[in-house]
Amino acid sequence: MTTARKVVLIIATALVIGGCAISFGAFAAADFRLENLSNMPRDWTEVTETLDAESVAAHNAIIVDSEAGDVRFEASSSDAIEVTYWKGELRNTEITDTNGELHITCTSKPRIGVMIMDFDFTDRSTVVKVPASFAGSVTVRSHEGSTTIDDMPSLSAVSVTTNNGHAHIGRSTADSVELRTENGVVDISDVTANSVEAFTRNGSVQMAFIEAAGAVTAQGGNGTISVNDLRAATLSVFAESGSIELRGIDADTVETRSQTGNQHLNDVTTGRLTAQSMQGSIDGTALVARDGASIQADTGEVSLSFTGSAEDYAIDASSASGNVHAPQGSPSATKRIVVRTTIGNIDLYLSESPSALRDEQAPGGGNGTGVPSAPVPPTAPEAPKAPSAPTA
Repeated sequence: MTTARKVVLIIATALVIGGCAISFGAFAAADFRLENLSNMPRDWTEVTETLDAESVAAHNAIIVDSEAGDVRFEASSSDAIEVTYWKGELRNTEITDTNGELHITCTSKPRIGVMIMDFDFTDRSTVVKVPASFAGSVTVRSHEGSTTIDDMPSLSAVSVTTNNGHAHIGRSTADSVELRTENGVVDISDVTANSVEAFTRNGSVQMAFIEAAGAVTAQGGNGTISVNDLRAATLSVFAESGSIELRGIDADTVETRSQTGNQHLNDVTTGRLTAQSMQGSIDGTALVARDGASIQADTGEVSLSFTGSAEDYAIDASSASGNVHAPQGSPSATKRIVVRTTIGNIDLYLSESPSALRDEQAPGGGNGTGVPSAPVPPTAPEAPKAPSAPTA
């Protein structure tokens, strides 16, 4: 190694050691706490405002408009609405209470700087504690931040809209529930309502333990849609790019549609089942379709197991390019199961007749490859019986 290279290595080592020493000194001066290294304003003040009791001045609506920051609704042990929020140089909150309508407005200032270091681990959510006697509506419009609503027993309506953030409601009852986010997860669990609607453009949709007298709709752009343990009049699930997973469903009608992604349907009981996939497989087990089913996969395989007798259905299953295995069914039956694929095999079973299958082969041969299947070899003849022994 030349002398010049040795000098460069020595200087580089010294600079690294010096930088580490300076960093350690700065961290020590900050009492070894990352939040003390923040160069953002930290003049936060926590404020709690308690309104009159609902028995004195009842409210019919709570509206939150938030530019930034999380919003959380919780149950209150008292009969009054209580709002806790944070004020500072970067955020301000105003509360107005007029004619039974509580309006909470959270505004924020943009963070301006070249090297912004914001190490703040304190929960600075806006928290609204709502008494059980409140029977009005809850509306949240948020630009950036998540919204959580829990333990609301008697709401008239819930509407949550956010651009960037998760939306959640759980252990609540309302006439209507609508959660929408452009970027984030939508989570609805343990909810009783007349109608439920969930939408996200980028993120997953999760539904579980839903009781709805009317329609339930779940729509997603990029992400999985999962619906478990649901009872409703109608269920509609639409996914642009992502899988659909249904389990433990009981609804008068069930409709699923996906552009890119597989569909998994398990333990679904319905009057009419409709499933369509442009690119992706459709599989299901323990399916009950009292009035029939219509299944279509443009590119993808279909494998479905229905509960019932094949004699109760007129079965129409065909594939433009793929093998078809399905029961014969009864052509005179009023209920129909129609299955179509453009490219993909079809396997259709009914629990009372798993062996009564017809095998239709793809064009060109028995295995869908254009090569005819090999003939079945003949059965070998039985050997002649040995002659009986002569009688003595």
